[in-house]
Amino acid sequence: MASPSPAPEPPATARRMVGAVIAVLAACVALGGWTAAPAGDRPYFYLETGPGTVARDTVSVANSSEEPERFTLQGVDAHLTAHGAIAVRDAADSSDSGTWTRFAASSIRVPARTRADIPFTVTVPGTAPPGDHPAAIVVEDGTGRRTIVPVRLRVTGHPLAALGVEDVAVARTAHGTEIRYVLANRGNTPLTPSVTVTADGLLGTSLHRQGRPPTVLPPGQRIRLAEPWPRPPALDRTRIRVTATAGGVTAVGTAGYAAVPWAPLGAVCAGVGCAGAALLVRRRRVPDGAAEDGQQGAGSGQLAGAAT
Repeated sequence: MASPSPAPEPPATARRMVGAVIAVLAACVALGGWTAAPAGDRPYFYLETGPGTVARDTVSVANSSEEPERFTLQGVDAHLTAHGAIAVRDAADSSDSGTWTRFAASSIRVPARTRADIPFTVTVPGTAPPGDHPAAIVVEDGTGRRTIVPVRLRVTGHPLAALGVEDVAVARTAHGTEIRYVLANRGNTPLTPSVTVTADGLLGTSLHRQGRPPTVLPPGQRIRLAEPWPRPPALDRTRIRVTATAGGVTAVGTAGYAAVPWAPLGAVCAGVGCAGAALLVRRRRVPDGAAEDGQQGAGSGQLAGAAT
């Protein structure tokens, strides 16, 4: 009778699958017997929609333990690290796609050995720039343990770079003179602007320096900035020019500035006024004296005639 042949060794793919299942089960145990994932057996959410629209999906929370559990859900901003992993921000620090997420229930009680499906929406603002807006759904149990479910959101549309320089003016402060202006992102994509501020007058250039704009200017945002002007001219007519460049577009804002030394000019005007007044008084006094002399001479002549 032939001895039974040994069972064949499972292939490497099967071994990897078994290892993955064991890892998932271990993760479930570490999380207290519950999991959170996109409904429909997906590794993460992928949503693609345009500005001013609403995307909808469902997150599943499965409680495999023997006790009911309460969970909280919230959306937060996220970004990919240099190694491709996802990193999330706190809800208080989120200002992008994380704040666009709303759940049908942000807190839910899931009975033992039960799965709950929670619908959610992502409302994309009409001013949202096209491109990737990574986010995450954070599911947390009563003990503070949490699971992060990635949300890869892509906003469709054509990027539009538009930049503006507004309200250029010269102002004097307690620390000196400065040039103030407003930098505005009028497009639908974030910009990293560079700024140059110059002041050219009839007597030459008194200022040429690089500005200090923000690293990133989000779409629709306007920010007020100021650059110091250490040595403005004391007497000149100057043209202020602020040039901003970003995303292949350039914007220019200008303003005029006339420097007049009012204190010395006032002193000169006062001196000229005093000299003119003195001259006028003198001119008035001289004819009056001459007339008196003439009258005295005529009177003397009459007296002399009478005596003769």
